[in-house]
Amino acid sequence: MKDTVELDEAVYAFKNLSPEDKAAFVKLNDKIQTHSGKWSIQKGGEKNADGSIQMPWMQSDPIVWEFINFMQVKNLLPFFDWVKWHKGSELFTSTDKNKFDNIDIETALKLIYAATRKERFADGTISRAFESGGFVKLVGRLRELQDD
Repeated sequence: MKDTVELDEAVYAFKNLSPEDKAAFVKLNDKIQTHSGKWSIQKGGEKNADGSIQMPWMQSDPIVWEFINFMQVKNLLPFFDWVKWHKGSELFTSTDKNKFDNIDIETALKLIYAATRKERFADGTISRAFESGGFVKLVGRLRELQDD
Protein backbone atom coordinates (compact mmCIF):
# COMPACT_ATOMS: atom_id res chain seq x y z
CA MET A 1 0.00 0.00 0.00
CA LYS A 2 1.36 3.40 -0.99
CA ASP A 3 0.93 6.50 1.16
CA THR A 4 -0.25 8.60 -1.78
CA VAL A 5 -1.81 7.30 -4.98
CA GLU A 6 -2.35 9.54 -7.97
CA LEU A 7 -5.68 9.32 -9.79
CA ASP A 8 -4.26 7.66 -12.91
CA GLU A 9 -2.45 5.11 -10.71
CA ALA A 10 -5.66 4.23 -8.85
CA VAL A 11 -7.60 3.79 -12.10
CA TYR A 12 -4.78 1.63 -13.49
CA ALA A 13 -4.72 -0.44 -10.28
CA PHE A 14 -8.48 -1.01 -10.51
CA LYS A 15 -8.34 -2.03 -14.17
CA ASN A 16 -5.44 -4.39 -13.46
CA LEU A 17 -6.49 -6.15 -10.27
CA SER A 18 -5.11 -9.66 -10.04
CA PRO A 19 -7.58 -12.52 -10.56
CA GLU A 20 -7.51 -13.11 -6.78
CA ASP A 21 -8.23 -9.46 -6.06
CA LYS A 22 -11.02 -9.39 -8.62
CA ALA A 23 -12.57 -12.42 -6.93
CA ALA A 24 -12.22 -10.71 -3.53
CA PHE A 25 -13.93 -7.60 -4.91
CA VAL A 26 -16.77 -9.72 -6.30
CA LYS A 27 -17.22 -11.30 -2.85
CA LEU A 28 -17.21 -7.88 -1.19
CA ASN A 29 -19.77 -6.60 -3.66
CA ASP A 30 -21.97 -9.64 -3.05
CA LYS A 31 -21.81 -9.03 0.73
CA ILE A 32 -22.64 -5.36 0.25
CA GLN A 33 -25.50 -5.98 -2.20
CA THR A 34 -27.10 -8.58 0.10
CA HIS A 35 -26.46 -6.76 3.39
CA SER A 36 -29.46 -6.55 5.68
CA GLY A 37 -29.83 -4.45 8.77
CA LYS A 38 -28.18 -1.21 9.74
CA TRP A 39 -24.88 -0.08 8.33
CA SER A 40 -23.98 1.58 11.64
CA ILE A 41 -25.25 2.23 15.14
CA GLN A 42 -24.62 5.20 17.37
CA LYS A 43 -22.62 4.47 20.48
CA GLY A 44 -21.60 6.60 23.41
CA GLY A 45 -23.55 9.52 24.79
CA GLU A 46 -23.79 7.89 28.20
CA LYS A 47 -23.13 9.76 31.39
CA ASN A 48 -19.85 8.78 33.07
CA ALA A 49 -19.44 8.35 36.83
CA ASP A 50 -17.90 11.82 37.10
CA GLY A 51 -20.95 13.41 35.42
CA SER A 52 -19.28 14.01 32.07
CA ILE A 53 -20.94 12.66 28.94
CA GLN A 54 -19.13 10.25 26.66
CA MET A 55 -18.76 11.65 23.17
CA PRO A 56 -21.19 9.89 20.77
CA TRP A 57 -19.65 7.98 17.88
CA MET A 58 -20.76 5.72 15.06
CA GLN A 59 -19.88 2.03 14.98
CA SER A 60 -20.01 0.84 11.39
CA ASP A 61 -20.90 -2.66 10.30
CA PRO A 62 -17.63 -4.58 9.72
CA ILE A 63 -18.33 -4.87 5.97
CA VAL A 64 -17.96 -1.08 5.66
CA TRP A 65 -14.39 -1.17 6.93
CA GLU A 66 -13.62 -4.39 5.09
CA PHE A 67 -14.52 -2.57 1.87
CA ILE A 68 -12.55 0.59 2.73
CA ASN A 69 -9.54 -1.48 3.81
CA PHE A 70 -9.63 -3.38 0.50
CA MET A 71 -9.71 -0.10 -1.41
CA GLN A 72 -6.77 1.30 0.59
CA VAL A 73 -4.59 -1.81 0.47
CA LYS A 74 -5.09 -2.20 -3.28
CA ASN A 75 -4.18 1.48 -3.89
CA LEU A 76 -7.63 2.33 -5.23
CA LEU A 77 -8.15 5.57 -3.30
CA PRO A 78 -6.63 8.43 -5.28
CA PHE A 79 -5.23 11.46 -3.52
CA PHE A 80 -6.71 14.72 -4.84
CA ASP A 81 -8.19 17.99 -3.56
CA TRP A 82 -11.56 16.50 -2.61
CA VAL A 83 -12.73 19.67 -0.83
CA LYS A 84 -12.64 21.65 -4.08
CA TRP A 85 -14.20 18.87 -6.17
CA HIS A 86 -17.65 20.37 -6.74
CA LYS A 87 -18.90 17.54 -8.94
CA GLY A 88 -18.40 15.18 -5.99
CA SER A 89 -20.43 17.40 -3.67
CA GLU A 90 -23.18 17.57 -6.24
CA LEU A 91 -23.23 13.79 -6.61
CA PHE A 92 -23.26 13.24 -2.83
CA THR A 93 -26.19 15.59 -2.31
CA SER A 94 -28.17 14.74 -5.45
CA THR A 95 -31.49 12.99 -4.82
CA ASP A 96 -31.40 11.40 -8.30
CA LYS A 97 -31.69 7.66 -7.68
CA ASN A 98 -29.81 6.97 -10.94
CA LYS A 99 -26.88 9.27 -10.23
CA PHE A 100 -24.32 6.44 -10.14
CA ASP A 101 -25.68 4.44 -13.07
CA ASN A 102 -23.24 5.77 -15.66
CA ILE A 103 -20.28 7.13 -13.74
CA ASP A 104 -16.79 6.07 -14.73
CA ILE A 105 -14.06 4.41 -12.66
CA GLU A 106 -12.29 7.70 -11.99
CA THR A 107 -15.40 9.34 -10.54
CA ALA A 108 -16.32 6.29 -8.47
CA LEU A 109 -12.85 6.07 -6.92
CA LYS A 110 -12.82 9.80 -6.22
CA LEU A 111 -16.21 9.60 -4.49
CA ILE A 112 -15.03 6.80 -2.23
CA TYR A 113 -11.83 8.65 -1.39
CA ALA A 114 -13.75 11.86 -0.66
CA ALA A 115 -16.01 9.97 1.76
CA THR A 116 -13.02 8.47 3.56
CA ARG A 117 -11.54 11.94 3.99
CA LYS A 118 -14.84 13.45 5.10
CA GLU A 119 -15.22 10.60 7.63
CA ARG A 120 -12.28 12.08 9.51
CA PHE A 121 -14.24 15.27 10.13
CA ALA A 122 -17.80 13.91 10.21
CA ASP A 123 -18.04 10.54 11.95
CA GLY A 124 -20.42 8.19 10.16
CA THR A 125 -20.07 9.72 6.68
CA ILE A 126 -19.25 6.41 5.02
CA SER A 127 -21.91 4.45 6.89
CA ARG A 128 -24.53 7.05 5.97
CA ALA A 129 -23.45 6.77 2.33
CA PHE A 130 -24.16 3.04 2.52
CA GLU A 131 -27.34 3.52 4.55
CA SER A 132 -28.77 5.87 1.92
CA GLY A 133 -28.18 3.20 -0.72
CA GLY A 134 -25.81 5.43 -2.67
CA PHE A 135 -22.62 3.57 -1.90
CA VAL A 136 -24.33 0.22 -2.38
CA LYS A 137 -25.09 1.34 -5.94
CA LEU A 138 -21.62 2.85 -6.32
CA VAL A 139 -19.92 -0.42 -5.37
CA GLY A 140 -22.27 -2.25 -7.72
CA ARG A 141 -21.31 0.17 -10.48
CA LEU A 142 -17.62 -0.51 -9.85
CA ARG A 143 -18.39 -4.21 -10.12
CA GLU A 144 -20.03 -3.60 -13.52
CA LEU A 145 -17.00 -1.58 -14.64
CA GLN A 146 -14.73 -4.41 -13.57
CA ASP A 147 -16.12 -6.49 -16.44
CA ASP A 148 -15.68 -3.77 -19.09
